[in-house]
Amino acid sequence: MAKQIKQHATRADVAKEAGTSVAVVSYVVNNGPRPVAPATRERVLAAIKKTGYRPNNVARALASGTTKTYGLVVPNIANAFIASLAHELQQEALANDMAMLLGDAGDDRQRELQLINNLLSQQINGLIYISVDRHPYIDILQASGTPFVMLDRVDPALQVNVLRVDEREAARQVTSHLLSHGYQEVGIICGPLERLNSQDRLHGWREALAEYGVHERAEWVFSTPYTREGGYPISASTAILILIFYKPAVRRS
Repeated sequence: MAKQIKQHATRADVAKEAGTSVAVVSYVVNNGPRPVAPATRERVLAAIKKTGYRPNNVARALASGTTKTYGLVVPNIANAFIASLAHELQQEALANDMAMLLGDAGDDRQRELQLINNLLSQQINGLIYISVDRHPYIDILQASGTPFVMLDRVDPALQVNVLRVDEREAARQVTSHLLSHGYQEVGIICGPLERLNSQDRLHGWREALAEYGVHERAEWVFSTPYTREGGYPISASTAILILIFYKPAVRRS
């Protein structure tokens, strides 16, 4: 005997159960555009619960012109900072009755392109984007007409909306702080040197060294991938280098 497929409840089913019209059910589900009497609203909500009706988001999107969904494309969700960022964005989306679709590129540029195309095909309302490398797919996003914001350092010539930390100034300030307390050998651990944010941090670090008349040394720069795995060996190497080759930092009197 063939298994029967359970039919989903429709707005007509809800209207029949509530003893009202389909239009009134729509007003309750969409919270407008016309007001509904409190007693009628309660009957409709009770009917929705009883019938198990769930709005068809695809149909709603076609009617309203919005999917109430946005995408987030990141280079690697294993990165603790990015994971924390994704969590906060998800919370904000839920608070505003929106859905967030996460795309994890896994540090793969081709996978990043695939994710962007998939999200755009789902008619998202906007995209928040951190690229795997310094060559984001800006042309594809601009051609799609979908609003987007970059959350990383990008070439200013691209003229796109960017929300980011001034990492150059941050690196300069933290290095200056250490130098102002008498430390003379201040190293820096940064990401891959081809990354723009790594270059920003190096520039800020060098500016502070120059300001205090300290000559940088090549062995003070430690470059490693932005991963948990990349952090362990570089931390161990740094500690060993300090113990073997350097005397404890001397403060000025």
